[in-house]
Amino acid sequence: MTHNSIVSDLDVRLYVSGFSRAKGTEYAIKFLCILFFPLLPLIFYWKPSWWAHAAFRKCALKTATHIFVKRGEIEELVPVQIIKRDGSLSNAERSHAESRLFKFGAIRFFWNESENNFMRQVALDSGHSIQELVSSFASGLSADERHLRLSRHGANTIEIEVQSYFKLLVEEVLNPFYIFQIFSIVLWGIEEYYYYAGAILVITIVSITISLYKTKKQSQDLHDMVECSSIVERFSRDIGQWMSVDSRELVPGDLVKVQAGPVQADMLFINGTAIVNEAMLTGESAPEQKEPPTGISGFYSPEKHRRHTLYSGTNVIQARAPNSQPVCTAVVIRTGFYTAKGDLVRSILFPSPVGFGFYEDAIKFIGILALLALVGDVYSTWLFLLRGDNIKKAILRVLDLITVVVPPSLPAAMTVGTVYSQSRLKKEQIFCISPGRINVAGKIKVCCFDKTGTLTEDGLHFHAVLRTFKSAETMTEKIYQKPSVELEQSSLLLHALATCHSISYVNKEMIGDPLDIKMFSSTGWEYEDSSENENLEFPIVKPPLGGITGLKISIIRNFPFSSDLQRQSVIVKNDVEEHPFIFLKGAPEMVASKCINVPVNFTTELEKLTRRGFRVLALAGREIKQTVAQVQKIKRNDCENDLTLLGLLVMQNQLKDASAPTLAELAAADIRTVMVTGDNLLTAIAVARDCELVPTKCPVMKVSVSGSPPQINFTPETPQAGQTDAVVPLQDQTIERTPSLENGFSSNNWRLAVTGTNWQLLRDNFKEEVPYIVQRGAIFARMSPDQKAQLIEELQKIDYQVIMCGDGANDCAALKLANVGVSLSESEASVAAPFTASCGDISCIPILLRQGRAALITSFGTFKYMALYSLIQYVSVLILYTFDSNLGDMEFLWIDLGITTTVAIFMSNNDAWPILVKKRPPGSLLNPTILMSLILQVIVVIALQAFVTVDTISKSWYVPLDVNVTSENEDIVGMVNTAIFSVSAFQYLILSFVFSQGPPYRTRIWKNLPFLFCLVFLTVMTVVMCVSPSLEITRAFELAIYNEDWGENNIVSESEAVPFYYRVSLMFLVVIHFVIAYAIEEIISTSKWVHRLLNVLRRKKLPKSKFKRLELEIQTRNSWITSSTI
Repeated sequence: MTHNSIVSDLDVRLYVSGFSRAKGTEYAIKFLCILFFPLLPLIFYWKPSWWAHAAFRKCALKTATHIFVKRGEIEELVPVQIIKRDGSLSNAERSHAESRLFKFGAIRFFWNESENNFMRQVALDSGHSIQELVSSFASGLSADERHLRLSRHGANTIEIEVQSYFKLLVEEVLNPFYIFQIFSIVLWGIEEYYYYAGAILVITIVSITISLYKTKKQSQDLHDMVECSSIVERFSRDIGQWMSVDSRELVPGDLVKVQAGPVQADMLFINGTAIVNEAMLTGESAPEQKEPPTGISGFYSPEKHRRHTLYSGTNVIQARAPNSQPVCTAVVIRTGFYTAKGDLVRSILFPSPVGFGFYEDAIKFIGILALLALVGDVYSTWLFLLRGDNIKKAILRVLDLITVVVPPSLPAAMTVGTVYSQSRLKKEQIFCISPGRINVAGKIKVCCFDKTGTLTEDGLHFHAVLRTFKSAETMTEKIYQKPSVELEQSSLLLHALATCHSISYVNKEMIGDPLDIKMFSSTGWEYEDSSENENLEFPIVKPPLGGITGLKISIIRNFPFSSDLQRQSVIVKNDVEEHPFIFLKGAPEMVASKCINVPVNFTTELEKLTRRGFRVLALAGREIKQTVAQVQKIKRNDCENDLTLLGLLVMQNQLKDASAPTLAELAAADIRTVMVTGDNLLTAIAVARDCELVPTKCPVMKVSVSGSPPQINFTPETPQAGQTDAVVPLQDQTIERTPSLENGFSSNNWRLAVTGTNWQLLRDNFKEEVPYIVQRGAIFARMSPDQKAQLIEELQKIDYQVIMCGDGANDCAALKLANVGVSLSESEASVAAPFTASCGDISCIPILLRQGRAALITSFGTFKYMALYSLIQYVSVLILYTFDSNLGDMEFLWIDLGITTTVAIFMSNNDAWPILVKKRPPGSLLNPTILMSLILQVIVVIALQAFVTVDTISKSWYVPLDVNVTSENEDIVGMVNTAIFSVSAFQYLILSFVFSQGPPYRTRIWKNLPFLFCLVFLTVMTVVMCVSPSLEITRAFELAIYNEDWGENNIVSESEAVPFYYRVSLMFLVVIHFVIAYAIEEIISTSKWVHRLLNVLRRKKLPKSKFKRLELEIQTRNSWITSSTI
């Protein structure tokens, strides 16, 4: 029986366990909660797993009444709900739709008997063929079916609860941070630290108020953005007519009219055509054309069949029904949170866990601080018992030490740097919906870029066409740069250029793929559809005035472009010919495979063009010996064959202005760059060289797999005459390679280029070699969306932190999977990626990396400072406990609020350094250099305070405190107290300066004017306070300072005061501490011998990262590629 399991929620894994009620145990635990209120209820609130194990009995998932769900750091115990089975559902749907379910993250998970596990609820987006969806739901649903589906799938709403301020307050206050704050404030009040407790209380109230306001506002804004319903036309099978209903009533299976306006659910388009703006989802600036899946077979997938799917959250610009039917229609596939829009909202409400070592290390470090508090508590308890101190005082001091070692302000201080970075990114038009990933951007080592629309301009420029001779045996070398003039109007190539596209008119503006628009415009022909002429049954194209009189070509069928198929085709009929024609356009290799006779010089001419960086498409066609009525029903695969190659369409894809400089900046920073595109391999190589993604002198080898058994072939990008692909048999896992390869290929200076087809063959047959291919691969061409995601995954497997930058729907899977995904879009948020850049080019990447590094190093500096702040105060308090003293109320207030909180806020305000350097910041708090820095700084802090203590009590003028062990309070006014306070106050200031690291990740400290002003002001004030304070300051801070001018107002006699000369000498010690602390940070962070020493001490022989070990193996071992590969 299964007690534990893993449930998939799209790309996130949920760990689930089954629990059932044990009433006796549950009641007993509830009684204990009442008995130990509020401590035990709070613990169970924070740790649902403890509550589950304490109050419930673990059982099989199948019989569980409650399910414990863990997603990253999020834990929740949710009840299992029981609903009636929906007898009207299809078998495929019912296999995922048992009557037992639980709800987590706005998604329902149903018990699946065959899988013996809970499965994410599906509607009509899984397990259904396209034919089934079209035929079964073409007449809509009955009222009974709709009622059953509504009970099962819920209303078509994306509900964002806007909680009341009272409920938000309760949730906010129950946060461990605020509970700790409340505990500390109560404790300080009991200890009569009224000023300090009052100040912290005010700050806490202000902090909670601001947090509540922001949370409420964000919830309200998201609610207002998402809350969108409208009246839609839904077909009722019961009465056989259309009815106007609220879109919230839609359920999967409903048949609805497609009209201009927002799309309220994910739908399969089954009739007519539509122009849709999908910028919010994909970042595509050009509207998409949607049409029915006519002639397409197989199981339906919303991701695979994007051309036929309307997504919730998108906007229909224009909808056109065919002449044979009065309206455009679509079948509802998914509703609510299960839609594409719902996915976007869920990514904001429940962001994917960020697996980053810094946060895990921070928790570990806090645990270490807690252990230190325990050690201090043991020492303090022993000390108090030894002296026979008052019991109440001893207990309070032991508890007080906990608030000293684990500072309540730590979580808030840690988030300040990220907030600053997010604000600066927004000013650069880079929007972020997952702030936690800003720090991750600081560790990026490889950047993957799509080509078209990312590195190159979205809009292609028409260059020319090449045509075949009528015999189709050879291709002409003549380039036709003006087809409208140079090609005769009866030419099939010209007809293909004029018809093989998916353009349309919306408000008299031509809409469609930029390539299609440029191609059609080159013909000079005219396009007309039903938006221009309602009497037209099909769109038509015709030559301009002065052309062949009466020639019109009707576009009868349009099989849209598919990235998987790499082609598009149309069936047309002109008024001159008897039969229709099919024209096909697509990747040259794909089109050639569909032709019966390919010109002998096809490959040669193609390579000439692609090597020059042109984007090349092939066009082919043939006559179809059928009537117009017959071709209306013909299947795509039945007509896209036995074609004649007509010619090549040559488009010029210009680089964006920012591409080359940005790639050069990344290369200078030793950040690897990779191109992953769906375009031709040779074109990709040419573009990679143009933008210097692959340096001019860097050789490129094409990787292919062929033969039986399969073998890997390596071919130079520019083979010499008579040279053929060299075959490397991989029967032995170690393939010898010589240090110097032929033809100028340096063993350590080469890159690989792989096509999608060969990528799949490599993954299928040579899994052990894939990491080597990935490590040296620079160009991945003809890659499908799934293959792009696979490449990201393989890079992550060898320990790369990967950034993916793309601009279209084909990049969505890779953008989501990457550690940092950047979508080039005009929208402020898109479902595609956590970052959206509206600049339109890759210049945003260095900005993001610099800000990520600045945020990361800020987080390290802030954490180190807060840790040292705790340890400084920890040492000070333990020393004073030894003398039955403690810091005073105002002393605590000045240290914690006047100094620490102020500098912690402003020290994070340094902007990013304008230069992206080679050296990356550490990614872990357990990094040896960071640990060494912390340890040495702690040693210096302890040494200085210990020296000052020993030195003070050794002076002839030292007067010890008159200890009263029966008193509940210590004596604050004392020589040791004044000396320790004077020194420790400066230690906080010194370390805030020392840990505010500037270059090479952040700007220099004097650029941060607020922080610099605070440091100067606080330093001056502290000098005055500790050396020559006024009477009011002396009384407020309870300092053992005597001034003869004060007369009877002195709080101590001259013999009980710290002499003036000694207070001045303490300032010299402070200066020495500053020099030592600054030197420690500078030497450790910049000195190479320190890093070598640390490596020796760690006995580090090989790099920790897999990609570094792979590269070392490639460079130092005679393995993997031999000279025979060339």
